[in-house]
Amino acid sequence: MKTRFDIDDSLIISKIEENYNIQVQGFDFLPKGDISYAYIITSTDGKKYFLKLFDKSTAIGIKSIKCLDFYLPLTWEMYHKGLYKYITYPIKNTNSNFQVDIGPAIITLFNYIEGNTLEDEYPFSRVILEKVAKGIARIHKVDYKSSS
Repeated sequence: MKTRFDIDDSLIISKIEENYNIQVQGFDFLPKGDISYAYIITSTDGKKYFLKLFDKSTAIGIKSIKCLDFYLPLTWEMYHKGLYKYITYPIKNTNSNFQVDIGPAIITLFNYIEGNTLEDEYPFSRVILEKVAKGIARIHKVDYKSSS
């Protein structure tokens, strides 16, 4: 999303602090993506996190929220089973859930990986397309049985 979600940032920050026991020092909006709003969170101990915010009032937001119950446990398992070393995975909150309802939106918190995204690489080179294809092929071979 190119503009901020229409909500007071202090509400999002308080929900992060309340649900993840993280003291937020930095809260920076990233004007990227088409499905969710993106933020980089920096804690008082200097650790960075990636936050996605899904708008409950839009068609794309509603559709994306419906996929979270599958997508979030899957990516968590893929990382924690050692299938992918460099993958952004969701962080469980204090209730062992992957998402937090903040009223008009759902938020999810992820580990933060410094670097470019696929969006930064557009238009895609053949090398990038081959890497993505190999990653997708590997994902299709994963035997997924949720243990969360």
